[in-house]
Amino acid sequence: MAMKGKCLSSDITPLDKGREYFLFPLGDSHYYASKFDSINAHCGAFEKKHFQVIDAGLGEEPPAGNYDHLDPSKVYRAELIWMKTAYALLDPLGTYYITPRAPRMTHCNYYYDRELTRFGGIFPLHWFINFQEVNETPVDEIEKKKELPADEWQQMSLF
Repeated sequence: MAMKGKCLSSDITPLDKGREYFLFPLGDSHYYASKFDSINAHCGAFEKKHFQVIDAGLGEEPPAGNYDHLDPSKVYRAELIWMKTAYALLDPLGTYYITPRAPRMTHCNYYYDRELTRFGGIFPLHWFINFQEVNETPVDEIEKKKELPADEWQQMSLF
């Protein structure tokens, strides 16, 4: 999700020359550098000249499509496959629950949970793939288990 780059300078104290780091843009001339794929774990802000970008991260934005087959009154599970770099710092790529926004069908509300109680925001529909309609009843409901009648068993006494 984040860019990856190799450190080119050995005179930067917390960074090792030749080691790969995750890079997060900071303005036009700097990166936050991190050993982990999280901006919250960065080692500091460094000039871009100290890094060679190896992997640019999210790549090209997918093209917009026709989403008229989606029903705005239904809930879908879909995979978020792309987002702008600024949004990438907020939410990871992955599976979310979405409701298309009528009438134009270009954007959707996305949620973290199936019950649509944890609102995430509004993203364009073409950032998502693999739309699967979510049924009204949860598939993984816990079935009630039969309890043994009390007269067929008795509690064991340990002492």
